[in-house]
Amino acid sequence: MKNILIKIGGSVITDKHSDSGSIDAENLQRIVNVIARLKTQDRRLIIIHGAGSYAHPYMAKTEKKRGMYSCDVDNIRESMSELSAIISGAFSNAGIENFTDTLPENFCGKPEEWQGLVSRWVGKSEHSVPLLHGNVVLCKGNVLKISGDELVEKIGSAWGKPLIVLVSKHPVCDKNPDFDGGAKVLSRITPGVFDSLKNEANQNTRRLEDLKTPYPDATGSMLGKLEYLVRLAGGGIESYIVNIEGFEKIFDNPEKVLGCGNGTRICR
Repeated sequence: MKNILIKIGGSVITDKHSDSGSIDAENLQRIVNVIARLKTQDRRLIIIHGAGSYAHPYMAKTEKKRGMYSCDVDNIRESMSELSAIISGAFSNAGIENFTDTLPENFCGKPEEWQGLVSRWVGKSEHSVPLLHGNVVLCKGNVLKISGDELVEKIGSAWGKPLIVLVSKHPVCDKNPDFDGGAKVLSRITPGVFDSLKNEANQNTRRLEDLKTPYPDATGSMLGKLEYLVRLAGGGIESYIVNIEGFEKIFDNPEKVLGCGNGTRICR
């Protein structure tokens, strides 16, 4: 049985540009349908979802005005719990046994803290689907943002080399496809390719789809996601970043998904 770790981007299941929580019901149902099919194949799954319009706008506005304080943590964590409950309900309606969990409010990311959480999630995956997300936490009175992409790396490196699939608005492109009609999908990213992209991004050539949004990803952009996945690729863990169309086919025919421009493979 192949372990599968899936990260659902917040921009795929919500309207990230909305001032308040807004669900994309069609995309959510498409994702649920794929996960239900995987469960019939007796796969072990762990699902991580992004924050989207439920938390990113609030976080962006808060930080722009005055930074983030501990009093903001409850509001953001409540928003994330609300989104998680909606996704969990969609899974349950499809007959997918699942449970929701998140980072403790007081969490400093020490190795022993991560080990306990990851062990619990991996163990639970034997019988149901863990539904997880990044969050804001308190560490000695300071507010820390821990992204879902960081959870991907922590779980991926401890779960027997799972297949990792990130569902995003776009695969990895050479330019921002939202603002450049000539953007081309990069079908394969290796550590060497990533270093080249990273250097150009640092020179403000903006070759990655990660900028110019009114409410930017508060915990990481496409470049940040790739950093985590490239490190995992160094340990032999293959991953994909796909759009919603690619997600529906990636588990049956990954080469076709890459050939159609609906996905990017990250490997060594």
